[in-house]
Amino acid sequence: MTLSQLVFIGADVPNYRTTSFHPVSAGETTLVVSGPAEFSQASDNNNITAYVTQ
Repeated sequence: MTLSQLVFIGADVPNYRTTSFHPVSAGETTLVVSGPAEFSQASDNNNITAYVTQ
């Protein structure tokens, strides 16, 4: 990721953040969305696998 964290603050408008994925080699990684510890975490649909090929 080009930013180490994407931070949402309260009722920000717009309520999304943008970043980029900058791979340095071929492979795969899992990108995970998580919230603060005091919030319930999603049990599914909270990640995506990124595949990089040359």
